[in-house]
Amino acid sequence: MTLEEWNKQVQTFTTKLSDVNRSLSFAGIGVIWIFKYEIEKVISIPHVLLTPLILFVISLGFDFVQYIYSAIELTWFFRYWKIRSY
Repeated sequence: MTLEEWNKQVQTFTTKLSDVNRSLSFAGIGVIWIFKYEIEKVISIPHVLLTPLILFVISLGFDFVQYIYSAIELTWFFRYWKIRSY
């Protein structure tokens, strides 16, 4: 298997994993939103659901950071190899 084929496999699996993670996090946030309640025009969430909500948001944050990291790393990688190839 060539390096390009390995790269395509990794891209496929990480993209799928990221899509599933994002979908589950948004679904979890949606379910938590269903259980919200309003007291004197202030939206509140039951305390038992705060931890899962925070974890879903952190999961989305890690997903975002992973994309930023990948973009920076790939940019650096291709610039480095472009310089070395001359």
